[in-house]
Amino acid sequence: PEARSRQVPMAGKVNYRFVALLSAIMIICTLALVGVWYTFVRTDPAEAIARGDGAYERGMYAQAAALYAKALKVRTNDVSLILKYTEAIRPIEVSDVRSARQAIQRLQGAYAQALELDPDNELAIERLMDLTMRIGKDLGDFEAWNQMLKTTNTALAANPDFVLARK
Repeated sequence: PEARSRQVPMAGKVNYRFVALLSAIMIICTLALVGVWYTFVRTDPAEAIARGDGAYERGMYAQAAALYAKALKVRTNDVSLILKYTEAIRPIEVSDVRSARQAIQRLQGAYAQALELDPDNELAIERLMDLTMRIGKDLGDFEAWNQMLKTTNTALAANPDFVLARK
């Protein structure tokens, strides 16, 4: 009987290590769930597009282009979004030749993608032809003239009545 009175029942002890470990696991699980929610649920491009539109209206073209590019990762085939992206890139000033080449390549690629998705898109072909003509004329790049011919021939093959491609 005396030995029993000296033992403390298990319910009376608190295992602080277990409580700390359990608390840490609960915090980690909560943070993981928040991370998953933020990654997967908040990928709706409408928010990025709206913020991009606001940045564009305020003249913050680089920020607008970055937001449109983020939205394009989800809506890869949205021609109007591609054109918003190009309109945001066009006024961005560059400070060196490398940046200028990269901007031109992004513009050419985006216009080509827009025309691939919508061969009758007048704004895309007008902007691409203007850009290509400026490259050919200002930089003396004869390949640009060949590229213009290929682009217009492709547009006319898709739609022989496409007046803008005939110009």
